Amino acid sequence: MTESVLFARHLVLSTVAVAVHQSIDGQGKPTFATAVNIRARALRKRRVVVQADGTGLSPGTKLVVDLTLWIPAGQPVFPDYQDRATYDAIVYLVIDVADVNGSDGNLVFRRVHCQRERGPS
Repeated sequence: MTESVLFARHLVLSTVAVAVHQSIDGQGKPTFATAVNIRARALRKRRVVVQADGTGLSPGTKLVVDLTLWIPAGQPVFPDYQDRATYDAIVYLVIDVADVNGSDGNLVFRRVHCQRERGPS
């Protein structure tokens, strides 16, 4: 537990609204639950990362990431693949997640990669 306390203590945490992906409606559009605010360290920087596993994509797939979140343990909800995150009034879609555990096997934080949501074409 000490590791997650230290994680939160040494980083500036921002508020991020997370809406969990629920289903696809009759028109083929995703539906989301009501957003819940969580605290996370946010880095808004466009970069390319190589995907390891966990999202259903092949390992080694290159992903363009616009926002990376580090979410300490103890939050009311943890974003997962296809969820929606809103940070600084900009909406992002979660494209990759990875849990980081401490030496005791307990969750310390979740790293979340997001892409900016594109509007209708």
